Amino acid sequence: MSAGAAHRTERLMCLVFILTARGRRGITRAELKAAIEDYAACPTDQAFERMLERDKRDLRDAGVAIDVVQRDAWHEDEHAYVLAQHALATLPTFTASELRVLAQAAEAWERSTWRSQATGALHKLEVFGAEFVTDTRPRISLRGDQHLPALRSAIRTRQSVRFRYRRPGDAEAMLRHVEPWGLIHREGGWYCVGHDVDRSAPRIFRTSRISGDVEHASPASVGVDPAWSTLLDEYFHNLQPMQVQLLIAADHGWVWRAQGTVAGSRTIAGQHYDVVELSLTERDGLVGALAASAPNVLVAEPADLRHRVVEHLQEVTRG
Repeated sequence: MSAGAAHRTERLMCLVFILTARGRRGITRAELKAAIEDYAACPTDQAFERMLERDKRDLRDAGVAIDVVQRDAWHEDEHAYVLAQHALATLPTFTASELRVLAQAAEAWERSTWRSQATGALHKLEVFGAEFVTDTRPRISLRGDQHLPALRSAIRTRQSVRFRYRRPGDAEAMLRHVEPWGLIHREGGWYCVGHDVDRSAPRIFRTSRISGDVEHASPASVGVDPAWSTLLDEYFHNLQPMQVQLLIAADHGWVWRAQGTVAGSRTIAGQHYDVVELSLTERDGLVGALAASAPNVLVAEPADLRHRVVEHLQEVTRG
């Protein structure tokens, strides 16, 4: 689609959304001209009239007819545009789950130049009665990993690094001394593969588990394993499934429900939850998704996963 065609489509969508929002009260020509940027930019009233008439014709050809009605009994000479009855009956609608997925996607563009367009699209969906989209979508920021620059620098200059690292189940982070070989993005996160100096063996570290700063230490003394990238494949292949128990509120968490079975119910602070049991293999890949699903989806077991979800939400709140 050309830039001109895309711009015209956006204008037609805006026209439909505004008419939908105004309902049977409608909107006058003067109000339309002020509300839509392209109309306001027309150099003359005649140019505005021609553009509006073309847009009305194009919408009518697409099955979205526009009627002209008297504004109200007190303004007999003032007319307004309204959507014809059932004009939008053939247009597709979104389910609650689909709208929440769209909201999640828009949130992912937070630091992108597309952020305004994504948010604008959500606000337009609200016109059709989907107020919950922007009211309840999770405020989860998708940030780049803060440790990557230091790790990349160490890999490039063949330096060892020190950082504090907490493995699943550990009560606190432990100091590690590593000669990094490379970085790989897998299962929603970054992994550093390298030589663990203290253990004299290759190790894999998920960067989101690193606490504090990554500090350069000394020049690396062990050569890079030419097959280092295959170590992560082996790691994931050998992951053992873990049993997860989630508490899911009614009419929520359909993605999680589809992967498990309902094994009972529980009431917490007056809120009813279904207990859903499922088997999963990648602990860290779940944290962001589960945090985004809270408070309608809560982690009951395992404790380590629950702790990481709570920690993730605390970090987002502080950020």
